[in-house]
Amino acid sequence: MCSRASDVVTDSQVMSDPGPAPAIEISVDSSIKARAMALLFLAGGTIGAISMVLPHWARANEPALWSNVAVAYLAGWQSSRSDRVCPGGPFT
Repeated sequence: MCSRASDVVTDSQVMSDPGPAPAIEISVDSSIKARAMALLFLAGGTIGAISMVLPHWARANEPALWSNVAVAYLAGWQSSRSDRVCPGGPFT
């Protein structure tokens, strides 16, 4: 279907100025940040543990890899209780 120049419709209304954009609240509660960080550490530790249980390279340094898993779980645990240990948390 072809359109001719006479069939083309254009928007000829002038758009009004919407004014300044409303301010966006970007501050987030520190407990939400701590919880997100804790969940990321726990997810990383879980992925590491699963990768150690599944078949992997025989010459892998297993004690070092398991220590990474343990450190990730410890960091997740500590991050999950950061607001209780340090009032205001590390994200204030």
